[in-house]
Amino acid sequence: MTVLAYVPAIGGTFIWDDDSYVTRNMTLRTGEGLRRIWTEPGASPQYYPLTLSTFWVEYHIWGLSAGGYHAVNVLLHAGSAVLLWLMLRRLGVKGAWLAAAIFAVHPVHVESVEWITERKNVLSGFLYLLAAIAYLNFEGAWERGNAAERWWWYLAAVVLFAAALLSKTVTSTLPAALLLVIWWKRGRVRSVEVARLLPLLVMGVGLGLMTAWIERHNVGARGQDFDLGWVRRVLLAGRIIWFYAAKLVWPVNLCFIYPRWEVDAGVWWQWLYPLGVVGVIAALWVMRERFGRGPLAAFLFFAGTLFPALGFVNVYPMRFSYVADHFQYLASIGFIVLIAACLVRVGGLIGRNGAAAGSVIILVMLSVLTWRQAEAYAMPESLWRTTVRRNPRAWMAHTNLGVLLLDRAEAATRAGDSAGARRDFAEAEEEFRETGRLVSWHLEPWMNLGRVAELRGDYAAAEWWLKKAMRVNPREGEPHFHLGRVLAEQGKAEAAIAEYRTAIELNPEREPTYVNLGLLLADQGKPAEAIACYQSALRVQPDSIRARTALGFALMQTGKFAGAAAEFRRALALDPNFAAAREGLAEAGKAAGGGR
Repeated sequence: MTVLAYVPAIGGTFIWDDDSYVTRNMTLRTGEGLRRIWTEPGASPQYYPLTLSTFWVEYHIWGLSAGGYHAVNVLLHAGSAVLLWLMLRRLGVKGAWLAAAIFAVHPVHVESVEWITERKNVLSGFLYLLAAIAYLNFEGAWERGNAAERWWWYLAAVVLFAAALLSKTVTSTLPAALLLVIWWKRGRVRSVEVARLLPLLVMGVGLGLMTAWIERHNVGARGQDFDLGWVRRVLLAGRIIWFYAAKLVWPVNLCFIYPRWEVDAGVWWQWLYPLGVVGVIAALWVMRERFGRGPLAAFLFFAGTLFPALGFVNVYPMRFSYVADHFQYLASIGFIVLIAACLVRVGGLIGRNGAAAGSVIILVMLSVLTWRQAEAYAMPESLWRTTVRRNPRAWMAHTNLGVLLLDRAEAATRAGDSAGARRDFAEAEEEFRETGRLVSWHLEPWMNLGRVAELRGDYAAAEWWLKKAMRVNPREGEPHFHLGRVLAEQGKAEAAIAEYRTAIELNPEREPTYVNLGLLLADQGKPAEAIACYQSALRVQPDSIRARTALGFALMQTGKFAGAAAEFRRALALDPNFAAAREGLAEAGKAAGGGR
């Protein structure tokens, strides 16, 4: 059923930041890259080494064929649905199969399943459920007094939980969820049960804090977009919980980027969200004798598993929206189980045939919605156009659609399609202007408008837009980098070099700036300075093919042919089809053979 619902996903391609994780991730290319995935937290956007290792394996099986990555994501999600069914049945949950089936084909999970980068979610979720089942088996063996069996299950739970954390640390909530299950089944939690889960809790907190640090300092989850006080974060948390619950009950108008709310403690109705959460928990606690502990446990699981995404911890997507469908992948289990249990109870009132028919209707409707949502995620253009249609204020979607159109305009220009190029340039410019209207205080729209002008050959306009970006944020180096490129294209080498040096002063961790500066210095007959630039670029990005190739040519300028050949070989190990490195290696071999 899951595979059928996700047929459009198999034919999809890469979207948004799949380039950072897969298509342009040089750590996937070599054995040295695999070592870096595990030993260097900054080698990839986040330290999720097990997830990146699966990409590494797949890259060496089917390269950059997106269908393989999509198929693995779909199968992992289907596997998680089966594991959820088995676990719920073992726990004696009524409607276990229905809950797992809803989880399998609910459209809110399309973002996690079809977005290749979110292998993090589907892999960590699969391992999370395996770890949960192993721990429940451990608890069962403990109750039976089987000492030999129980410790094997405990070890399996620890190993699987560690693997889940190394896939995505949102799974750090598992120990708390297991304590909640124990309370639900027994009505109390003993200190010995807390002690058994303490090692898992320490692992989860440790890796969770590491992820939060990387998110803030490496990914960029800081600045004015994240300046929220604790009061506003509490208001935000309450609203987020109700938002996700509503999307599970009524999954319409799902969007890659939802509107970013204005959170204001002075607006009285915004307090209703957190107060409503507290009220529901209090009501379920009071009524636990009448309805059982299950509804309260399900709601607490839902809200507790959402905790990493409630706004108390900065995550980069908060820059665009406080909510995203993939944030509730695991948490949705709690609410879906509650929905399924309610449907089973209603089914008992209308009879077995009516209940079966109702379940079929619900699952078919969800599958159709999932199919349609998967079609939107299949290609970047369909994703961005669907997003701006459903959320016209999604400035990031306007930006990415503009970049896609700009790339297409470049391709049309190279192909001699002047009419197509003009059309795409005009539409890209309009998208960037719309971004500027929405977020005039951001650099992106003005730099992108500068890029449009540059590609049209209007260098004066390009310089004007880039200087506007500098006025927006004088402490950012990227506009200086782009201005340096524009000046270099006009043959103004000295002015370009000055801009590149300013860009490095403002942002010393940007590899392309060093490479471009080195190329200009090499053209001016300064190979030693160029070599220093390329080495700095490789310090920032050891897997830079451009930097390694450029370093090889600079070494040839100084007569170091053996060293040049070694750099060309390293570049070719990363990309065997990189023509410049192959030509350089041939030239270095000829030069060395001539005794020069």
